[in-house]
Amino acid sequence: MPDKPTIPANFTTEQVFNITRAIAGRVGYQAVIDAVSDEIQGILPHNHIDVVILDKNKENLVAYETGIQTEWGGINRKSVSTSPIRDILLGKVEHLITPNAMQDPRFTITSMFNKPIHDHQLRSRVHVQVRVAGELIGALSISSVKPDIYTITHVANAKLLSDLIGPYFFALWQSELVRVTEINRVKESARLEGLRTGARYVTDELESARAQIGMDLHDQTLADLSRIQRRLGSIDHLDADDIEALKEDLGCCLLDLRQIVDDAKPTVLEMFGLTAAVGARLERQIQTTRMPVAIKLVDQSNGCIDDLPFKMRITIYRILQEAGNNALRHSGCTKINVVFQSNGSDAKIIFSDNGRGYQQEDFASCGGLLNMKIRASLIGAEITFSRPGKSAELTLNYHADQ
Repeated sequence: MPDKPTIPANFTTEQVFNITRAIAGRVGYQAVIDAVSDEIQGILPHNHIDVVILDKNKENLVAYETGIQTEWGGINRKSVSTSPIRDILLGKVEHLITPNAMQDPRFTITSMFNKPIHDHQLRSRVHVQVRVAGELIGALSISSVKPDIYTITHVANAKLLSDLIGPYFFALWQSELVRVTEINRVKESARLEGLRTGARYVTDELESARAQIGMDLHDQTLADLSRIQRRLGSIDHLDADDIEALKEDLGCCLLDLRQIVDDAKPTVLEMFGLTAAVGARLERQIQTTRMPVAIKLVDQSNGCIDDLPFKMRITIYRILQEAGNNALRHSGCTKINVVFQSNGSDAKIIFSDNGRGYQQEDFASCGGLLNMKIRASLIGAEITFSRPGKSAELTLNYHADQ
């Protein structure tokens, strides 16, 4: 049966218990080494302690330090290949000790991140691996500004300290990996759900658009063309007035076709800009409802709203088209105001009317308000609506950096 490991001469049982009590319940790397620092000052005199933790792939590291604050500390990840103690982190040696790192060739290689050693004159240094259940998870480094103060006994004490704090760091290391994995899982799940929702919405919109085009063609254009065809069947008996009437009917058919095409892809948006396109659309909607509604469009962007990508402008156009439909069909309004603000990359559009306002059931249904929110989310924009009981106001915000 192997001998039971003994505590090094300079490390008493009481000190071991003190260290264990000091780190009990600590929930962060920084909290653990801060608690340890005071307890070990008499056994391992130091001006600086740092613990390096490797990432999952053992290629990068994060250093946590107490005492002198250096460029090693912080959350910035650094490459193991540039670490002055890379041999420990790569498992090539179990410990390193130097009487004066500022003169030691191992710590003066220009390609290594040695700057803190020389900036803060960290001369005496001892480094040991941090292992848990045989797995190398990082390294413990203890430094002093005084030269040549560490011996092999200090290495043994540092190894014991590493064994004491190792399980805490391993638990924190594992919890961090789980936390990051869970965050990534939730993000990916949300992304996929967003894509599924967007895909369903786009599919529904395409089918709805096809159905609308089919109905428009059937109810208007095909009916007109059938009537014209019947009249052409007796072309030999048509007089000049009949032929003129046929020309007018054909002109009306072409006009209807242009209207259908324009609804599918508004050419006025490309030719005259978003403000003009929205105005023209609202005018057509008012004509169909035969309601006396005044429209006020204000472009506070000095034309910059049309510097947005076309897919942004077409989506904003469709959202305002839906907002216009809601206002004219349900609100009983007599005024509609639309304000455009943009610097060419970000945008804010405010649509308001003086009608009855949104009702609570509008937010609970799967109708126009939800459609507008989904359209906005597909381009990374956000829509907010005024509360029920107030005049309706829709605000669309888009930030290019989001």
